[in-house]
Amino acid sequence: MVISGVEEIAYNSGFANISQSNDKFEKESKIVQALFANRVDGIILSIAMETNSVDHLKLFSERNIPIVFFDRIVDEIEAHKIVVDDYGGAYRATKHLISQGAKNIAHIGGPLHLKIYEYRQKGYCDALIEEGLAVNQSLIVNNSLSREEGTLSIQKLLQNDIIPDAIFCANDTTALSVIIHLKEKGIKVPDDIAIVGFSNEPFSEVVTPSISTVKQPGFMIGQKAAQLIIQQILHNNDNFDYKTIVMPTELVIRDSSRRF
Repeated sequence: MVISGVEEIAYNSGFANISQSNDKFEKESKIVQALFANRVDGIILSIAMETNSVDHLKLFSERNIPIVFFDRIVDEIEAHKIVVDDYGGAYRATKHLISQGAKNIAHIGGPLHLKIYEYRQKGYCDALIEEGLAVNQSLIVNNSLSREEGTLSIQKLLQNDIIPDAIFCANDTTALSVIIHLKEKGIKVPDDIAIVGFSNEPFSEVVTPSISTVKQPGFMIGQKAAQLIIQQILHNNDNFDYKTIVMPTELVIRDSSRRF
């Protein structure tokens, strides 16, 4: 959806070049170097899940080539940044699971060196604490949030001394892989374990059970990112007051978490 939003604005303005790293740092680095060598006017970027060094991105800031970060952002580089309310979305998702009677709520989150997953985990923890529930580290698993890692995570959680009765997943891909594994094991969703994801991917509405999730305005993020980068390109990236824009999230309740 972000890419669609970027395209709508960028193509109409004569700009277009889209690449995907598939969350691999090495691939991201090579793509960025190729774009730099091809003298692009600017770059819109959500860093890869594996990225923990930003030296390859400093090529752009050093040459005054504008960058707009979205979703997974970089603190070390001055630029416009567009994020969603990760904390609030996670907080509301966890509160919802508590409202459905859950007491032992697990969290499958992303790598904590990325701010979005740090904020999602904090929202989860704060919601538990506010309701008088303990934050149990054995119910928190952090990984790359791939489908394979989601399966490994639920296998680990089912072997825990405390079996979760609900899980807040930091993305919908993980939520889907968890639901598939639970079905295979004969564990009912949401009766035995309720599930909430994050992102509102297109598949989340059509699978069975449909997945409760935190909706983020991807199309609007893409539009705003494209507007900001084009504005900087047309004005030679001069004298910009860089800002971080926080977009709202919305909890979408579906069958995977609705108990009553």
